[in-house]
Amino acid sequence: MISCTYPGCCNEATHILVDYSNEAIEPHEVFCDEHAFEDEREQCCCYPDAWHFYVEDDDGETIELRLELTYSVGTLDSKRCCRHHP
Repeated sequence: MISCTYPGCCNEATHILVDYSNEAIEPHEVFCDEHAFEDEREQCCCYPDAWHFYVEDDDGETIELRLELTYSVGTLDSKRCCRHHP
């Protein structure tokens, strides 16, 4: 399991913070459903699907997880889409 990185939260992570090209931001910031879109984080309106990422779990092991994407405010274009969508 990998826990949400939101301060004080121990819920399982379901989302990962990515850039405009859907590359994970280092160090990985992962969030549960409850915190994925707090602090003005956004979702691409064209691409709600999940991607596979290699992340370190709570035990320090690198694992592959399917995580949904979340973006920092201002990362998406004016149509609220990522790089993969015109």
